[in-house]
Amino acid sequence: MKDVMSDDAVIENKGGRPTIYSEELAQVICESLMVGMSLRKICELDDMPAISTVMQWLASGKDGFMEQYAHARQVQAEYLLDELIDIADDSSKDYVVVDGQERLDQEHIQRAKLRIDTRKWNIEKLAPKRYGNKQQVDNVSSDGSMTPPQPLTPESAQAISKDLDYEY
Repeated sequence: MKDVMSDDAVIENKGGRPTIYSEELAQVICESLMVGMSLRKICELDDMPAISTVMQWLASGKDGFMEQYAHARQVQAEYLLDELIDIADDSSKDYVVVDGQERLDQEHIQRAKLRIDTRKWNIEKLAPKRYGNKQQVDNVSSDGSMTPPQPLTPESAQAISKDLDYEY
């Protein structure tokens, strides 16, 4: 199998990880992202390219890969949202038996909280318009003191000018 490194240089690929971009490989990567796998985990698989190769594909804009990848990340946010609900609703390991008594397993509960918080942060970054923290500044004051002045008209400018001439 031949591998193209640049327009001029061609080297022989002796097997191992794929480095040549293909639609099929891009599809597998994006489908794996959509179901919650991290790019790092995907690229650790034997039949997948190294993460540096995927980053080069993204940087070079290979055959619309950047758009396909961005769409996969948007879908991944929806998948992670469903996972949040599953993690929050799963109370099967919340209790542990210690010395014959059932007690809350604080370690498991804290781990679930960390998993939820990590996914929430990730969702906010993957889909900020839809799930990001929206901050809106309200600059309206209750007493009207922050109301912007009305635009200056030629008539009001003349009146102000006459007032200033009279005072000085």
